[in-house]
Amino acid sequence: MLKGISKASGFFARALAFIAVASGARLVIRDPRRQRRFAIRAVSRTAAGMLRGFGVGVRAVNLPDRPPAGKAYLVVANHACDIDILVMASVWPVVFVAAADMGDSAFIGTLIRLGGVIFVDRRRKSELQSELHKIQQVLEEGFDTVLFPEGRTSNGFSVEPFKSSLFQAAIDAEALVLPVCVNYLSVGGKPLTAANRDEVLYYGDMEFPDHLRRLLAAGQIEVECRFLQPFPLAKGDSRKAIAERARQSILEQHRPVC
Repeated sequence: MLKGISKASGFFARALAFIAVASGARLVIRDPRRQRRFAIRAVSRTAAGMLRGFGVGVRAVNLPDRPPAGKAYLVVANHACDIDILVMASVWPVVFVAAADMGDSAFIGTLIRLGGVIFVDRRRKSELQSELHKIQQVLEEGFDTVLFPEGRTSNGFSVEPFKSSLFQAAIDAEALVLPVCVNYLSVGGKPLTAANRDEVLYYGDMEFPDHLRRLLAAGQIEVECRFLQPFPLAKGDSRKAIAERARQSILEQHRPVC
């Protein structure tokens, strides 16, 4: 109980410090690109601190070189837990694409807006072109951008089919796709299996307060981010083929939780 309270207190303290710093930076830095660059670096530092406070160790494998000048990565990762965002941010300063309803929460919405997130609403097809343009613009400005194309978290047994619509932004920007396989390896010193995955993963019809309580009570969590071979895109490429190519790359390195 006390361990959970300590973890939660550390999280909120770091979150409030980030809000203060990022809000202040917006008043001082007027250029939108410089604002975003400052924000994603601040998010990366804050995420690393939050994960340490939660008792989460992250191992990054095969970190790639920076993309060529004038290019950016669309970083494509599988999605098993709500802390995947912190995990990815802690190893790579990136812009995130997130569901629009995440912005509805006063606290979490403020956090991620200040972090420079791009909101998308998959349910509103009429907004798709506008959202694609936003992602394309950020990529063309040279910001690496993370997409979780499963569209939801899973139980870690496999990698669900990728939704391909947002890949069009990367095609139009002629970006590079960088697949990343996120594997949750252990909790409390024991390999993550179907028997103990509910201590960490967030999926299905789980209630978030119950998940958070289990996560705060969990022992040390070990996560691996394995960066895979990037591949270039060109106008005219098939978004569905690209999405499936990225998914297959991730599946080859994925460790099923079973």
